[in-house]
Amino acid sequence: ESIGEKLEERFDVIISNGAFCLLPNKKVGFAECFKLLKNGGKIAICTTVIKTSLEEGVEWPLCMQTFARIDELVPMLEGLGFVDIEIDVSDSLMEVEEEDTTFEGESRREDENNVDTPGDEMDD
Repeated sequence: ESIGEKLEERFDVIISNGAFCLLPNKKVGFAECFKLLKNGGKIAICTTVIKTSLEEGVEWPLCMQTFARIDELVPMLEGLGFVDIEIDVSDSLMEVEEEDTTFEGESRREDENNVDTPGDEMDD
């Protein structure tokens, strides 16, 4: 008998505050939680999510690449056997809209490292 088998259906409640967003495979993480919960057990997860897919071709930070899409959570959780799923975004403080960062009237070039170097336009 493995340690995992000893823990199955052992807990009434599982709480995670901020760590779930870093799991590379959310489905596996939630499936493990489901196995650990007793019948009728509850889970409360506070995690960062994204509303849409990240733009292709952009080198996003690793943490953002692991965020789940909010619209994919309920179907995934239902597929794992969770019921009475509630997603509460009422206190979402990290609402960020992308801004257009076009620079008008500025002459800039990119160096070999793809870093904007203001003032280098005089080197041409």
